[in-house]
Amino acid sequence: MRDMSDRKNEYQNKGVEILAVNAFEDNQQAKDWIASADLPYTWAFANDEQAETLGVKSVPTQIILDTDGKVLWTSSMISLFGGADEVYAQLDNAL
Repeated sequence: MRDMSDRKNEYQNKGVEILAVNAFEDNQQAKDWIASADLPYTWAFANDEQAETLGVKSVPTQIILDTDGKVLWTSSMISLFGGADEVYAQLDNAL
């Protein structure tokens, strides 16, 4: 997530909005962590049913949507394995 903070302006200038969705944990604990981590995203908080609707089965999950809301790409747990470059490659491909 920190890496996405570093690239937020680059992608924002290309019309990309980063939305972080918190799921599967206590919302207040998440809000406290977000405030302390100073992550500059738009945040949404999902209950289990909403997370399931979004296709989130594990955290973190990355989802790239087009301007019509169609899912172009999704991956779970990629950032834990050094896969942030794959997220950016998919974003560039989508643009």
